[in-house]
Amino acid sequence: MIKISFLRGEGRLQMKTVRKLADGGYIISACAQNKIYILNAKGALRELSI
Repeated sequence: MIKISFLRGEGRLQMKTVRKLADGGYIISACAQNKIYILNAKGALRELSI
């Protein structure tokens, strides 16, 4: 389980897809926010708007 604390407060957040990347990180798409979150293997989170 990966906890992303600041996402829990988003009432309309819907996680659409979570995929593990070859480098050990994860890519998470949030369809309600039209955003993609990339969590690398070291735990750094990057947010991209789509």
